[in-house]
Amino acid sequence: MLKPAPVAATLVDNYDDSEGYYRITPGEVLDNGRYQITVNLGKGMFAQVMRAKVLKPSNAEEKIGQEVAIKVIRSQESM
Repeated sequence: MLKPAPVAATLVDNYDDSEGYYRITPGEVLDNGRYQITVNLGKGMFAQVMRAKVLKPSNAEEKIGQEVAIKVIRSQESM
């Protein structure tokens, strides 16, 4: 299991890169501890997809340790 990513003390509303894509950090935990990011799978014009493991199942179909894909929509004012 990956260790949680360190939290940068200087990170203040700087979650996106200059192109509006979320800065993915392997080991980062999302959605109140529900998922842990393992790797960035790729990005396209409007979003990017990352692989994650389930830490806290939210329904009967999810299992702890199950791999899932998470799609994150790009944040760009021109869109």
